[in-house]
Amino acid sequence: MAAEGAGANQQRMDALAKSRARLRVVLGMAQIFMAVFSFVLLVKTGVNAISLASVIVTCLLTTISVLLFGSRHRRGKRNNPTDADA
Repeated sequence: MAAEGAGANQQRMDALAKSRARLRVVLGMAQIFMAVFSFVLLVKTGVNAISLASVIVTCLLTTISVLLFGSRHRRGKRNNPTDADA
């Protein structure tokens, strides 16, 4: 019985990890697209309301990404034997 519960729990964790990975990829792609779009818009049209709005959306996407997935420095060092300073 306990093994069945552990297996179901592992499947839920795997599904959650896959969902987080998908969200991270989609959010990263959106950041890249918006950064390029904002840059091209700023170069072509100059500073106006639309180009500033696209820059703000890009910043919001970056902020959401950092808040959801954090950074290596915020979580601290992991026990990774490949780290040079470990």
